Amino acid sequence: MPSLSICIPTYNRAPHLRVLLESLRRACAASKEIPEIIVCDNASPDDTGLVVKEFTDGGLPLQYIRRPENIGGENNFYRSVQAASGEYVWVIGDDDKIRPDAISRVQEYLALGHNMLLLNYSVYSGSFDKLRSPAKIRYPADICFDSADDLLAKFGLHPGFISSVVIRRETFLRLPFEEYTVLAEYGFPFAYAVYAGLKMDGCKARFVSEPLLLNLGDNSGCYDWYKFFVEGSHKIFSLLVQRGYKSSSAKKADTRVLRDDVIYRVVNDRIRGTFDAPRVRKLLRECYGRNLFFWFVVAPLLYCPAGSLRVFKRIALSIRAWRNKEN
Repeated sequence: MPSLSICIPTYNRAPHLRVLLESLRRACAASKEIPEIIVCDNASPDDTGLVVKEFTDGGLPLQYIRRPENIGGENNFYRSVQAASGEYVWVIGDDDKIRPDAISRVQEYLALGHNMLLLNYSVYSGSFDKLRSPAKIRYPADICFDSADDLLAKFGLHPGFISSVVIRRETFLRLPFEEYTVLAEYGFPFAYAVYAGLKMDGCKARFVSEPLLLNLGDNSGCYDWYKFFVEGSHKIFSLLVQRGYKSSSAKKADTRVLRDDVIYRVVNDRIRGTFDAPRVRKLLRECYGRNLFFWFVVAPLLYCPAGSLRVFKRIALSIRAWRNKEN
């Protein structure tokens, strides 16, 4: 049985999949132990099968599972973990890729006894030809956690970026599929499964500060951003409290989403004139009505003139750069 399974849920992205598989081929060549690699095709109508055959014919040991019909992206993520046989699973998005030393480095960290790794990543645009951010999470050193509450308070929604998570398979599968699917409409059931499993199994997690993953930004498709990042994240954090997490940890996770994501989305939408004011204001009040950060920082941005927001945006970007440097 392999110690590590790499699962690739995919749908209709054959060109991106080719780039990822090429990076895996190089990483496998540099690894002492070849991981299990599974491509879970969600009934793609494009050349996904031909791309897989190209690499299997070239000697890359991978399994190909093609769904007879599309079961939805989130369900395909969960089913790909179920299909794995390794002790640990690394679900990688079909439009990301990894560094040549990524597999060997991940295996070294897992050998230390961690049951979850949270990987830092670089963000690119175009066809990985323009670097937007050398390290998305700006903590300069690795951080180890033996408390799931501390992990939630520190990183909040970050495990929602699926490609950055390596986790013990049985820990992830602690969350039943039926409960996972109920949360699929809110966008982050994967993060919920990670946190739920760590609370049940015990947390021995590590944040890996050096980026081992390359993310292709602005390529996530169409979705309701506010439903996912506002309603979805708040719902998931609230449900984690019911699973034994401290309410203080959930509140810190909420504040992180407000600070790291919501502020910039609200400001940009208002500047661009794409802000659905009645709906978003109502949703934000419902989710963050008891959060002081919301009332003192976010709420004023919902009503101030758009011209003032341009000034605020420049200041906020400067503050974020300073905070990242301090961290």
